[in-house]
Amino acid sequence: MMVSIIISTQEGATALLYAGWKGHSEVVKLLLGAGARDIPNKDGVSPLYAASQEGHSDVVDILLEAGADVHQATTKNGDVPLGIAAQNGHTETVQRLLEAGANVNHQNKEGATALLYAGWKGHSEVVKLLLGAGARDIPNKDGLSPLYVASQEGHSDVVDILLEAGADVHQATTKV
Repeated sequence: MMVSIIISTQEGATALLYAGWKGHSEVVKLLLGAGARDIPNKDGVSPLYAASQEGHSDVVDILLEAGADVHQATTKNGDVPLGIAAQNGHTETVQRLLEAGANVNHQNKEGATALLYAGWKGHSEVVKLLLGAGARDIPNKDGLSPLYVASQEGHSDVVDILLEAGADVHQATTKV
């Protein structure tokens, strides 16, 4: 289920993608000032996605102000910046993406949402933030829900938060 993407060797990566991935905010500003755009590489990984993956909220802000597409999905799994930021527990970045209009209930090609990723990894603050923004307890294509994966991983704080939010305790997997 892990969606982390290694960017350093991917075809089609631009200088802006690398600078965003590494969190070089001043370089990102210079590149944008020179006309660089938030162009994804061949796998659909954009500079905004890369910065979100690493939790570089300052770079995320710069890219969003320059018009980066908060909905740009990777071509492999259909993952979006919000999902990868949630998976990695980057609360500040998640907040910025939500404020920019990210779809809190976006499902990738496997049906996974940001809430499922945050629950799976035990990021309780991100779970609270997503629920506050209207995230729903949506199971993926295999019937795995945020409550299920948080329970499986033993994240009792996340389980408690999800239960308080009304998560379905009877949601069962659909595949063996």
